[in-house]
Amino acid sequence: MHPFIEAEKQNGHNVKRACELLEVSRAAFYAGRSAMPGPRTVRDLELLERIGEVHHDSRGTYGAPRIHAVLQREGERCGRRRVARANAALRAANFRRGTLAFLRRARRYSVVHSFSTHVHTPRESARMNAADVTPEAQARFPQELMYAAASQYYLEDATQADIAKRLSVSRATVSRLLTEARRHGIVEIKVHRPATLEAGPLAAEVADALGLQHVYLVPKVGGPALGPWLAPGLARALTTVGLKSGDIILVSSGSTVYECAREGLGQFPGVTIAPAVGGQEDPQPWFQTNETTRLLAERVGGVPSYLYAPAQPGPELFYSLQHEPSVRKVMDLWAHAKCAIVGVGSPPLMRQVVPAFVPRHADSLRQAVGDVCSRFYDRDGEPVGFPGSERLVATSLEELRRIPVSIAVAVGPEKVLSIIAGAKGGYFNQLVTDALTAESLLAAAR
Repeated sequence: MHPFIEAEKQNGHNVKRACELLEVSRAAFYAGRSAMPGPRTVRDLELLERIGEVHHDSRGTYGAPRIHAVLQREGERCGRRRVARANAALRAANFRRGTLAFLRRARRYSVVHSFSTHVHTPRESARMNAADVTPEAQARFPQELMYAAASQYYLEDATQADIAKRLSVSRATVSRLLTEARRHGIVEIKVHRPATLEAGPLAAEVADALGLQHVYLVPKVGGPALGPWLAPGLARALTTVGLKSGDIILVSSGSTVYECAREGLGQFPGVTIAPAVGGQEDPQPWFQTNETTRLLAERVGGVPSYLYAPAQPGPELFYSLQHEPSVRKVMDLWAHAKCAIVGVGSPPLMRQVVPAFVPRHADSLRQAVGDVCSRFYDRDGEPVGFPGSERLVATSLEELRRIPVSIAVAVGPEKVLSIIAGAKGGYFNQLVTDALTAESLLAAAR
């Protein structure tokens, strides 16, 4: 209770009122406030001061076990757990030289109320580092030690266990040394793209065979998640578009586009991200195009523009939506888009999951080999309708053809025919896929 009353007093509030609320007499509060600390408190302060000095002398490398060993050699009688608690308290309080001076004053004047609860803000920490610590000392470890660990690990292929033995440190410390070495620029890691993934013969051949402007290849996709594999290729494609603030990017529904939107695709501040198709009643998140829009805008620093309309409304609602300002605003963006990111659906009869509004077994869809933005097409790239398709709230295939850069993201043998037919129809002019799918595309297109 007393710390709470003390906090109220420091904030300029009425001590009498606080004491009444907590049913504590003012006399007891002031008596406790001015009381001399007990032997345990004084001993703790002395121990904290010495622990801080040992920690500082080790340049921040000693933890509780080593500090305890140093204190034992000096004849200090204290348990290892007590040292660990005191060391943790110092770390929690963002220990710096200024804190050490505070401890000395605290022991002298017996004022210890706020020590264990005060945590410096990042701005305070940065100011204290700049004022009290030289650039080299700001590192957690000496540069010589970081260099020794890094050179042995990266140049001599030594294991972390071997390095720990040579340097007489723990394996955890070796791991931290390597992390700090990278952070301070002692180690610089570069990842070189394989020559086969550059604008080489395979990508050029696929682009020529399908009549596309560009094909971006990534390594063979593995695992259930496609986003981490395909996102680097999509990021490279986006960097060539020349996007500026105010430009419009359309995104389709589908799991591939959704997973890519969750990854890092570069920064394009100020671009507008808009759905190319309305929402769907299916529970999976990749069917909710507004969610894909939100994710992508968050990742690239863009501005989301949401479409609050179902993908296939009823006749009356469809007519009303055409005149709804918020919906009309997004639909008008479709004609002015500079870029589109679309998935390519496989033949509807081969899919495990299709949107609920799609009548999978409709006779007309037997001719469909794929879709873009829920607009189906046959193997010649010609549109294929289905009952209710005239009410789709989605970018039309003709609008997709007019978008300057339309990037399809698709991978897998089941989509080879879908990609070829979509490219033939002109519904996208760039493709992001993996090397294995590219080889299948080239073989099927010949």
